[in-house]
Amino acid sequence: MKMTNDRQDKFIERYQRSLRDHLVTFNDGVIAIIITIMVLSLPAPKTDADLKKFLFDAINYSVSFFIVADFWYDAHRTFSTFKKATKRVVIADFFFLLTLSFIPIMTKWIIKDPSPLALSVYGGIYLVVQMCIFWTFIAGNYDQIHKKAVWQTTLVRTLTLGIPLAVILILVPKITLIVYLVLPLVSFFTPDRVRKQHRHYRK
Repeated sequence: MKMTNDRQDKFIERYQRSLRDHLVTFNDGVIAIIITIMVLSLPAPKTDADLKKFLFDAINYSVSFFIVADFWYDAHRTFSTFKKATKRVVIADFFFLLTLSFIPIMTKWIIKDPSPLALSVYGGIYLVVQMCIFWTFIAGNYDQIHKKAVWQTTLVRTLTLGIPLAVILILVPKITLIVYLVLPLVSFFTPDRVRKQHRHYRK
């Protein structure tokens, strides 16, 4: 009986390790498709008069590219924190990919029309993508984290970032636009350091 249980445990462990590796590969493929669709949607200028619109579309593509690339990097860092994936990880990761696929069209919208509505929708989508990455980390390290520390961090981030940004959004929409577009670029191009932001969640 004990040997049967050991075999079952080993099978489950191999399965979860394989599932994690497949998810990483799947993420790479889906994000590559998102970026490919983005660049294929760029219309080539047919006349000199089309150059202005093409430059606008190229700027939008470039910004969207680096935002998606930054999320891809964050996802890989998250997956590096655990070696096995459960159904919780699969669900969190699929929600991450779903919401991430909306980022390019949202970026195009706020660049073209930085209205409070557009910025609110973009901010909501962006926040959900961030939450999904965090959710994936929690799901992958579920048995090794302090649940209390997670909730405390979530509350602090909401009070110190979410609420002030919402106020700025209402009062000064254009500044919010700059923040939304510049922060992901800064995050992507900032030299990598030894990341310690997840350590205080572990037991």
